[in-house]
Amino acid sequence: MLFETWAGKFTGPEFLGMENFAKPWTFADPLGTPRGLKDPQAAVAMLEAAVAGVPTVGTAVGHIREWSPAAAACAPVGDWARLSKIISQLIEDDDLRLRIAREARQRAVREDANYTAECFQTLYATCSRPRPPPA
Repeated sequence: MLFETWAGKFTGPEFLGMENFAKPWTFADPLGTPRGLKDPQAAVAMLEAAVAGVPTVGTAVGHIREWSPAAAACAPVGDWARLSKIISQLIEDDDLRLRIAREARQRAVREDANYTAECFQTLYATCSRPRPPPA
């Protein structure tokens, strides 16, 4: 609960919960969890595609859900008919496909390791400030 509150403050409404971690947060190990990505290759593949200017299409999980609709296209998990429709739409609509690819590339380049480190530094600085006493 503490981690999810912290993560929600850091990422805002974009926080998707624990499903993308290899080991979710637990009370038994509050400082060592969450740990690891459940599927690091998938996270890297999407970023590599974005940098190359290839739009990503998939189900509404992880980065795909976070970046949709501006920088990725997604369908609800299990809705294969909707996923097929989105793929067809991107094949037929050059402007949409290129707009999504452009935005994904901009985000992938902008949100590099330095950006991530700065976000964590800001977060840690915010969390380490003394709180005012309760009223």
